[in-house]
Amino acid sequence: MNNKTLSSLFSAGLFLAPLLPLHGQDEMPTNPVADLDWQSSGTGELGSHATLEIPEGYLFIEGDDTRTLMELFGNPATHTEQGLIAPPDIDWFIVFEFDDIGYVKDDEKDDIDADELLKSLQENDKYSNEARVAAGYDELNTVGWAVEPNYNEESNSLEWGLILESPDGAQSVNFLTKKLGRYGVMDVTIVSDPEDLESVLPLARDILTGFEFKSGSTYAEYEEGDKLAEYGLTALIAGGAALGAAKLGLFAKLGKILKPLALGLVAVGVAVKKFFGKFSANKA
Repeated sequence: MNNKTLSSLFSAGLFLAPLLPLHGQDEMPTNPVADLDWQSSGTGELGSHATLEIPEGYLFIEGDDTRTLMELFGNPATHTEQGLIAPPDIDWFIVFEFDDIGYVKDDEKDDIDADELLKSLQENDKYSNEARVAAGYDELNTVGWAVEPNYNEESNSLEWGLILESPDGAQSVNFLTKKLGRYGVMDVTIVSDPEDLESVLPLARDILTGFEFKSGSTYAEYEEGDKLAEYGLTALIAGGAALGAAKLGLFAKLGKILKPLALGLVAVGVAVKKFFGKFSANKA
């Protein structure tokens, strides 16, 4: 996006990202979001493995700028960020992160037990909350499914949505999609106000029709000898639920300043270790 287009967006008040503090009485506030390399059309590069067609009316940034934006929002970068797309007011967005775990077999597609998974996620709250509190964050407890886990064999996509609740009763919805490729998984996280998810979800799904793995990296191009993931679809849901919680709480109500409610790395590590230990694909 050129500077003229960005200037018009900012002057119209369309960007709601937080401002940097003033450095002096006579200095004007600055908005670091303006320095990012936003694309408003064409094809967005999602690292070396995938691309995304940018629909009209949306803005896209690549991996390095996505990491910068996450840090501006108070959310630690994972260094797996490949890109981000959002409407101009950034009142919700989609983050793309690639996990090079290898080829994930989808032989569990007919055996995903949503009730058992939910029970295990709720049991794990105790361990993840101990780590969250130790790291200085509020507890988050799993309430239930906003969308039960489901696998689309045509697009090799796994998606689900979880309702989480903080001690003050505030609820957040963590909605994730995992797109399986030849060399790993593209984690797609939708971040929005829970009250807006119902209207945001169809828009996000429409955007994701423009996602595709590059030639040579598609799920169908797997060859004997390629790296295999050590776990299957069930473990992706369990571990993904823990990692996806790192995106929760970034937004308050529309128009308010973004605030961090990110999981610390310790909390993420504890949760993933517990989940993968229980749902290992190699477990008898």
